[in-house]
Amino acid sequence: MQTFILFTLLDRACRRLTPWLNNPNGGATDDQRAVCNLPPRKTSPQR
Repeated sequence: MQTFILFTLLDRACRRLTPWLNNPNGGATDDQRAVCNLPPRKTSPQR
């Protein structure tokens, strides 16, 4: 049951964060994108 709750929370968070994670100016790292199963960027954002 606890695993189900964890996956549910992660799924909900990823759905809310996807626009930010996909924004090229959002500053999300490839590691952060990977948590939500998004592919790495072709080029990393400059900081």
